[in-house]
Order: sequence, then structure tokens, then C-alpha cells
Amino acid sequence: MKQLVVSLAVLFALALHARADTFHFAIDDFPPFVDRQADGFGIGPRIVTAALASQSHQARYHFVPWPRAYRMAMEGQIDGTFPWTNQGDRHEQFLLSAPVFEHRFSLVFAPGQARPWQDFDDLDGLRFGTVAGYAIAIDFYQWIEQTGQSLEEVNSESLLFRMLAYNRFDVAAFDQLAARAYINALQDDVPLVTDLVIEDRAIETSNTVVLMPLGSERSQRLQAILAAGLAAIRADGTYDAIVSGD
Repeated sequence: MKQLVVSLAVLFALALHARADTFHFAIDDFPPFVDRQADGFGIGPRIVTAALASQSHQARYHFVPWPRAYRMAMEGQIDGTFPWTNQGDRHEQFLLSAPVFEHRFSLVFAPGQARPWQDFDDLDGLRFGTVAGYAIAIDFYQWIEQTGQSLEEVNSESLLFRMLAYNRFDVAAFDQLAARAYINALQDDVPLVTDLVIEDRAIETSNTVVLMPLGSERSQRLQAILAAGLAAIRADGTYDAIVSGD
């Protein structure tokens, strides 16, 4: 009987191993959430890796420019890409995971441009900036478009902060933690970046998710695995430890 129990345990372990999978994700730097220089590639990959590991799966990460990562997921060339907000029409273009973490978006003002304001109309006449392809702070950027404000798109987050530092435009919306990370990274090269003002007030909060190809059984499987894994690491304290930097 003991030998039978051992044999069943071995078979069960082998079955688990047979079902184990490696999922591939396209990502790019967006510190502190994704950072190729950081332990585990930053907060986001550490969360996803831990969630998958809790379900006996592995993650592999491929650093490519964000537009390419987005396209790869849309075209089914990769299992997923993150972190992206779950805003706009993304639910029509991708299968979305359970929330991975939350973004808090605030206004970042160029040197000398910070001012008190109650609603967006109080910002009328300022020059606004954003990163091409971003779908964040939807109400804010809709107001900019609807009221005909000056809006300049740039190709990277680093360039956005450089141009803010040199007063090429006056204000942009950005995640609070990420804004501080970019300022820290750029301050030696662009000392004026330390004069930027990040408001404590959040103009929007948004969950970030993994975008996965539509119409794929593998995507549906990954969606279920991530949901179970994220719930597991929240329950056992792993999630909080990663977010807090432990």
C-alpha cells in the first residue's frame, strides 16, 4: 500500500511537471515597474513571475520597444505584454488579465509652471506633453483635445522629462512613482529635471494588466493561471512584499 501511495505521488508530480509551461512576455523599461537593471526586472515582472511560479509555471521576458511589444501581443507573436492600463478599447483588441497593480497619475509641471487649480479649465493656455501611444489620464487628455489646447507627443518617457525640464512644454500627466524614477535617473545629465513638480493629487487611478492575444486557447489558459496566481500571492503576502520593495 505504501508503495502504491508513493507511486501515485510520483505520477502526480510528473503530471504537474508535464503541465508546467513557460510564458513569454514583451516588455520595455518603465521604472520602477519594469527596469532591466533591477532585481527581477522591477515590480511588474517580479509580480508576474511570482504569480506564475505559484502555479508551477515560468516567465521569460524579452525587452523590445513598447510599440513593438504592443504589436507582438496583438498579432499573437508573444504570450503577453505589460504593464498596460485597461482603458479605452483594449478589451476589444486583447484578452486582459486580472489587475497586476495600480497606477496613480498626477500632473508633472515644468520649472516655474506649477499653479493651484480646481478643474482642468484652470490650466487653459498651458502647453501640454505626452508620450505617443499612451492611453492614460483619459479625462485629462480628452479635455485637452476638446478644448484645442497645445499638445506635443514625444517618442519616449525620457524625452518627455527632458523637454519638461527645459520648458519645451509646461505640464504632462504621468504615474507618480515612475515620474520620480525618471527624475532620479536623469538628474546627473539634466540637473534642471530636479526642479520639476510632481503633484501629490492624483487626477486618475487605473489598474494595469497583461495584454494577451485574442482568440487563443493559450491566452485563455494564461488568463486563468494569472488570476489564480495573483490571488495566491496576495493571500500569502508575497504581493505586498514585492510592492513594498522587500
